[in-house]
Amino acid sequence: MEQGNPLRTMREPALDARGGDGPATDDADEPDNPCDKVVDAIGMRSWQWLLVFLMGVLIAADSAEATLLAYLNVCVGHAFGLSTFKAASVVAVVFAGEIAGAIIAGAVSDEYGRKGVSLVCCAAVAVFGFASAFAPNFSTFVLLRFFVGVGLGSGAVPYDLLAEMIPAASRGRALIWVGVGWAVGTLYTTGMAWLILPRASWRMLAVVCALPTALIFPVLAYALDESPRWLLEAGRTLDAVAVFRRLADKSGAGGDAKVDAAIRAIAADADAPPPKEHPFGVVACKRLAAVLAQWRLSLRVWVIWFSLGAVYYGSTLTIARTFDKNDDDDDVRCRFRYDVIFSIFTASLVGKAIAIQLIDVVGRVRMICAACLAYVAFFLPIAVGVDSFTGRYISLYGVLAGAVVAGSCAWVQIPELYRTEIRSTAHTLAYIVSRFGASFAAYVVEGGLSISTAACILIAAAVAAGGEVGAVRP
Repeated sequence: MEQGNPLRTMREPALDARGGDGPATDDADEPDNPCDKVVDAIGMRSWQWLLVFLMGVLIAADSAEATLLAYLNVCVGHAFGLSTFKAASVVAVVFAGEIAGAIIAGAVSDEYGRKGVSLVCCAAVAVFGFASAFAPNFSTFVLLRFFVGVGLGSGAVPYDLLAEMIPAASRGRALIWVGVGWAVGTLYTTGMAWLILPRASWRMLAVVCALPTALIFPVLAYALDESPRWLLEAGRTLDAVAVFRRLADKSGAGGDAKVDAAIRAIAADADAPPPKEHPFGVVACKRLAAVLAQWRLSLRVWVIWFSLGAVYYGSTLTIARTFDKNDDDDDVRCRFRYDVIFSIFTASLVGKAIAIQLIDVVGRVRMICAACLAYVAFFLPIAVGVDSFTGRYISLYGVLAGAVVAGSCAWVQIPELYRTEIRSTAHTLAYIVSRFGASFAAYVVEGGLSISTAACILIAAAVAAGGEVGAVRP
């Protein structure tokens, strides 16, 4: 990672002698970054954990909307009398919206701040999610779901906002806790589908899945502050100092001498001239160029994120295909094996629990490599054609848990790889690449190949991710 402006980089856990990364706890690793000094002095207190919880709820709300696609793809197609191919456009349109939203949110958040983008996109998911439940026709429904995708595409921005307020020694575990929300959201939608679809329309399910986002929005609007790290990069030193003081007061560290000294050190630079302003388009292009300038790092990150996008979504699609009832009766096209789907998706919680316990002990790199290895090991029985229900269930349970561990650790790793002023842009590009990986997985699993062949391709993707991650360094 580039060195220079001491405000630019977020301190990462120190790399150990074996090339892994563990928590930075040694006194020799005392940061020289003023932001890190304040964040570390405040520490991981009750307010920081409240922010982790709120972000987890936001991620759960996004996950609920994303998981809803698995049901809408079938139910909406049946309701509007669509062909299977046209019904599949529901998923494609939402992915297109996510890509558009990610492009916009990444550039705008690096230029105008993290908080506003996070709130606007949260509101978009809620408003358009509710509206889609009342769409009178398929064209209107698809348009509204596109804008839901735009809101979902900003998922990296609030994640980066939180990462910039968490001390390095606690960051890995805290961000994995945020990611638990994704598993909870998946189970929430599946549980609601189990409860609602046998008794009511898919429209009711769409309303219920939009509800968590609507409920969390006003709470986030009150609780969130702008990223002080971003404010400093923007030359708004006094605003950053004010945010740090509010953060210290809310955390109960307002009277701490070490915290006050760290904040005063930043305030002492308040008279420094602000950075020269440039038109937004010019700045966005410069940030993109800065990411591309680190082409070796970025290329490896994109290979990892494409592969992990295929690994995760490929596993979920394989689960659905493996345990599909294959019922040809149109009257039951909007019914599912909810008990099997719900139980196997608890593997997401198992994967998150493993990541929480081990990420700051084992390290990001080794965790991703080990998770990819486990993914391969559990997928091999599917690749060689195991045909018993129990064998496939156990294999796919382990596959999903491995995919969740690898993806969770990758989400923690990427904010630590890039400088503050290009972090959201870099994370956004990786997120977009992962969407292409997910689309690739959809063609692999649902494109007419046998499950065994699809498993072999997804195993290759996991090998690619595990192989590349060891070479990634800031």
